[in-house]
Amino acid sequence: FVNSNDFFGNPTLRPEFTNSIELGAEARFLDNRLGLDFTYYRTKSDDQILGTRMPPTSGSFLSYLNGGSIINKGVELMINTTPVKTEHFTWTLDLNFAKNKATVESLPGALDRVELSDAWVAGNVAQGAAFLNGSLFGINGNVWKRNSAGELLLSDAGYPQVHPTLLQIGDRNPNWLGGITNTLNYKNFSLSFMWDIRAGGDIFNGTENYLVRSGLSTKTLNRGSTKVFDGIIESSGNKNTQSVVLDQNFYETLYPFQGYDFVEDGSWYRLRYAALNYSLPKKLLSKTPFSSALISITGRNLLIITDYSGVDPEVSGSGAGVGGSGSFGFDNLGIPATRGFDFSLKVTL
Repeated sequence: FVNSNDFFGNPTLRPEFTNSIELGAEARFLDNRLGLDFTYYRTKSDDQILGTRMPPTSGSFLSYLNGGSIINKGVELMINTTPVKTEHFTWTLDLNFAKNKATVESLPGALDRVELSDAWVAGNVAQGAAFLNGSLFGINGNVWKRNSAGELLLSDAGYPQVHPTLLQIGDRNPNWLGGITNTLNYKNFSLSFMWDIRAGGDIFNGTENYLVRSGLSTKTLNRGSTKVFDGIIESSGNKNTQSVVLDQNFYETLYPFQGYDFVEDGSWYRLRYAALNYSLPKKLLSKTPFSSALISITGRNLLIITDYSGVDPEVSGSGAGVGGSGSFGFDNLGIPATRGFDFSLKVTL
């Protein structure tokens, strides 16, 4: 009897311990028209309790083990400025920057990775995983079979072959995040808008993978053509000279079952929101019971600039219910974020 659904209890589990250090500085200059806030942090968690797969002979496919050690370190910087300040006009500019790196320093036993995310996409072609001496937010995926020199190992028919072991094909963690917020005030009017920036961080485009299988992706435009794959016939060790057809069978049963070609850069510039406010003059309110009135129009998710080929790189392929490190960075038939507009009237007695 093997329990395949629940984690097996471990009476030898030890509590996790986390040691952290944080250094910060705050400074204000030019009569508070320039402000700086800086923070550096480093956190190390030892004896992490990790849920991992076990051999069926143990009585369970899943079990909790101690042994993981993870280091998080990063910096956060915020700059507040007032470049222009006159009697009727004020311009404030706020900049923020954040960079975090999560590294897996050790894992239990001889493990070289742990499937920390429940996210599997594209028919198990890719999943979230933490890699020893690598990222906590890696992408574990199928790749083409290659030799130690990096050459493709082809079948006797001249086609690539999928490697039997999943390998790291990406890192979902962004290089850094930033934001730029401008606020312009002129008499009774106020305009504010924020640019949200993400630099780096891989996205696995599972949607594109499914489109390839259906013949609806631009990656399949050359179907029906022939190609000689640059590689070696695995069974003979000879250089490949065979021409093969990139037909429907290739794009349905072979090409989409390697994940590397579906990993894309998830960088973006996003106009997260813009808001225009108008405060009614006191004179107009003098004969009303209100002491102030504010009219506001706000737009959210107005514009995105990205090289990502999918609908939106800000995705979480399986929603918030995914355990572990979550499913962010997986575009699994996702839809873009909603663009919204609000109109409001706020009055004060």
